[in-house]
Amino acid sequence: MSEQTKFTKKDLNRENFPFCVESKLYAEIDIYQVIRNPENCLIKQWWEQCKNDARKAQKMPLLSFREDRKKRYVALDLIDIETLMRKANIQILECGYIQTSFNTEFGRDTIIILGWEDFIYTFTRESII
Repeated sequence: MSEQTKFTKKDLNRENFPFCVESKLYAEIDIYQVIRNPENCLIKQWWEQCKNDARKAQKMPLLSFREDRKKRYVALDLIDIETLMRKANIQILECGYIQTSFNTEFGRDTIIILGWEDFIYTFTRESII
């Protein structure tokens, strides 16, 4: 991680940090279930919890999840990731990602799922804080 990407304790205080983070560790996660059957997948349930907490905190929801001993992923609302991209002057995500939509208690949500490393290296500290 580059110096410009490193976060300090000051960055991570409640006022500065823009995300409400929900983190999940699960024995087995079928990440492609979010494409095959988005209305009935764990990620949707986790997203609803994350989004509900984020609304209360007036922050952007960020869902972090991984399967035991596997790659970590993050999920963000499409509108929030577009906001971060504009702030970072990024025209297109140059990494693999999954885009999916499902109905939630908040309406129709579209989320982007990408690898944690891709998120950290794409969005610098300056573009997030």
